[in-house]
Amino acid sequence: MDRDSLILWEAIQNTNGDWDEIPVGQQLLLNYCFGHDESSLLLCPITNSILINHCSNRTKDCGKDGPNTEWRWDTEWDRDTKRWLQMTLAEMDKQEGRGLSFEIIATRDILPGEEIFMDYGVSWEEAWEQHIDDWTPAENKRIDSVKQWNDEEGPIKIMSGDLRKRAIHDSITTGCVFWDEFAEDEEGYHEYFEDREDSDEDYEYSYGDYLDHASFWRYGKDGRRVYRPLVLVEDIDHMCPSDDLWHEMNDEAILWYLGEDGTNFTPANSPRRHSFGGTYWPCSVVRQEENGRYIVEVFPNTKVQGQRPLWYEEGFPRFLTNYPRESIRYFPRPNRSDMHLKRAFRHHIDIPDAMFPSQWKDRRETIEKEL
Repeated sequence: MDRDSLILWEAIQNTNGDWDEIPVGQQLLLNYCFGHDESSLLLCPITNSILINHCSNRTKDCGKDGPNTEWRWDTEWDRDTKRWLQMTLAEMDKQEGRGLSFEIIATRDILPGEEIFMDYGVSWEEAWEQHIDDWTPAENKRIDSVKQWNDEEGPIKIMSGDLRKRAIHDSITTGCVFWDEFAEDEEGYHEYFEDREDSDEDYEYSYGDYLDHASFWRYGKDGRRVYRPLVLVEDIDHMCPSDDLWHEMNDEAILWYLGEDGTNFTPANSPRRHSFGGTYWPCSVVRQEENGRYIVEVFPNTKVQGQRPLWYEEGFPRFLTNYPRESIRYFPRPNRSDMHLKRAFRHHIDIPDAMFPSQWKDRRETIEKEL
């Protein structure tokens, strides 16, 4: 890919009212791509080998023996590599799919349990050392550690305290074990009012007579319960879904209508327990109950659903009560961890000059002019 495609831009309105775009940094992906200072080309691997950490014989940060691997172009098992190494950048741009392969080889014996290291190159190392020398923490800015919070025991640190608000932290959010058992098919619904004969309690609402003691559930034609609240207004002909009136209920009524018991939502019970991303749904912790468990609100997990569920589309929340502490984990908020700070380190991994085809060096003249 072209390295310019990883530039991050920010739109700023000028004095004329027009919007100017200015570069503010580069995407994190750059740190995991191979490149050369004299080329616009970036090669971004599609395997986990890119997670091998840096060490060099210049610093020997990993021990007196230095790195234990190196990489080279593979021209044996991947016959396409040799052909691609002869192409120009313009010719490569017309190709589709994967076309180049590295192979990582051991440069000495590697003991069981020994970490694998490779040399990211002189340019990368100099850039990293310069970054360390120039780095100063942002004033009044603290990035809490997600790992440290997850390792700690005790009450949840981020809670809203209000059913109508979301718990917000600057850099960390929460995820809750959840799976949606209810049908999401919009066809064939018929109205169904849940039998509450076993409850004689009446709740007071802010809208008084405009709200009736009606069920907030509908049932699909297959008989399964679907989360689709209804509010009955004074005129029965104006029965309609509501995405705002529930805010006016008191807490007890909100949880009675819009909540369910969350006792069984544990990692061990999850049907997606072998898929970490599918197990945890975004959630907001409301408060801790007297029994030590929690009230949480869950939000759609589009990674699993592929689309937002019906109850969310119609503007209604889903609360879980009696929710276990073990089912709540901390996660970094998107683009809010320390690696996403504007001054965070960004640099490609160097491909040695001897390995890099000369026809790919399209930035050489630009660099010479800058020098």
